[in-house]
Amino acid sequence: MNRSQFIAFVRDVHAHPERLAYYRKKYKNVYPFSDGIFKMLMANEAKHERTIKFLNAMLGLYGGNAIKTFTLGVPENPGVLNDKTAIFDIYGITEANSPVLIEVQQNYNALFIDRLIYYTARVISRTVKKSQDYNLPHIYVLSLLTENQFPKETNTYLHHAQLVRNRHLFYDKLDIYLIELEKFFSIDDLTPPQKTRHVRQSGNVAYF
Repeated sequence: MNRSQFIAFVRDVHAHPERLAYYRKKYKNVYPFSDGIFKMLMANEAKHERTIKFLNAMLGLYGGNAIKTFTLGVPENPGVLNDKTAIFDIYGITEANSPVLIEVQQNYNALFIDRLIYYTARVISRTVKKSQDYNLPHIYVLSLLTENQFPKETNTYLHHAQLVRNRHLFYDKLDIYLIELEKFFSIDDLTPPQKTRHVRQSGNVAYF
């Protein structure tokens, strides 16, 4: 099931719940990048190894920096007074007390970066308590984009954002990773096929 088929399936079942059995027979695999399905697959305390492997692969963490344990936190960060509530798709804490925010962006939104920064800022503001100093934890933000958010960068699916000063890294405890899934899955289409060459040796043909 691809994204378009999933959207059509959700709309149809919403209008005709009795057709759910039909879709269960038709599709063996559900589209994994809707908010609800992604949470079911990844946000599971009983199978946290899957989440850990996924995060280490997506964030490029290995060796001493790799995540070894991951605890799911409360995904809702209530607003105070007139502040908007921040609701994360997946919110967790590593064994090093580093918050990890995972967001799945379904549709193109010109302000999605603004929302991501707001969510991140809400987490940062809640990490320092009274009488503590401002030693902030390392925060990882992973946003999976199912829409083409950067159309001018046709060959780039991974975007790593950090705070820089004069084009040099200024603050190394905030890493934001944006992954465009459609571009990622189309890598094979962008890779030219390898040419086959052969060498004739003593009447035999070897292909490479």
